Parts: sequence; structure tokens; C-alpha cells
Amino acid sequence: MTPELLHTFIKRIEVGERVKKYSRNAPQEIVIHYRDIGILDDMPQELEDILIQVAELDLEIA
Repeated sequence: MTPELLHTFIKRIEVGERVKKYSRNAPQEIVIHYRDIGILDDMPQELEDILIQVAELDLEIA
């Protein structure tokens, strides 16, 4: 997925604070605002896993 394609679908990404300041494993809340859709709160886990895999592939390519 190219950055241009991501900008087409995603309006804004908000990353929350970590629970533990310097921990690498501390959870963080991430909210993705999609263009013309809004926020999808109840995203199925399977779709979320696919989006994570796509993001990881994009980082490896860059």
C-alpha cells in the first residue's frame, strides 16, 4: 500500500500516551479517522490483523 493510497482513505491517526512512560511493551490507544466514514470502533479482529500486517509490510519496504 502506497502512502498516497493511505492518504486517500485515512484522514487522521491519533496515538495515545503509553501507560508506562519508558516501557516498550506498554499498551497505547490508536484511533484511526477514515475519510467519509469516521471512526470504526468495533473493527473485527481479523480485519485489524490484516491492517497491522499491511502497515508492517509498508514499513519494511520504506
